[in-house]
Amino acid sequence: MHPGVRSGLLADLDGVMRAQIVAMIDEVTRRGWSHRAVAMKMLDSAEPAGIPGNDSACEDLFSLSGHLSPGALACVLQAEGIASDDFRLAMIPTSFQAELRSALGARPPMPPQLRDATRVATKALLGELRERGGHAPR
Repeated sequence: MHPGVRSGLLADLDGVMRAQIVAMIDEVTRRGWSHRAVAMKMLDSAEPAGIPGNDSACEDLFSLSGHLSPGALACVLQAEGIASDDFRLAMIPTSFQAELRSALGARPPMPPQLRDATRVATKALLGELRERGGHAPR
């Protein structure tokens, strides 16, 4: 985004939200994700294997933070290819993030059979939570 446009958009936000977004922009820039080539590569390439295919899939997984311990959710996220430095973890309540990131960072590599079993169990849990009448993700 052109710096002038970004500045104009940020100026219209309240101070707290502006500070949060600026911090996120700084992290994206620090990690090198702000380069046009990176964005174009991600837009042009097939979706990376193991990473949920859309925002609602991520939201479903991250909503499990209200139902699973940080260690159990770390196992679920690892099965989906989400690492401790994934920017999407910002979708999880802040109070849960530090412990979750620590648990994700401490996990050993996941064998394929465990990954597959974890995915099946996660899908079953999400279905069960949906059936309980709205106490679960979409």
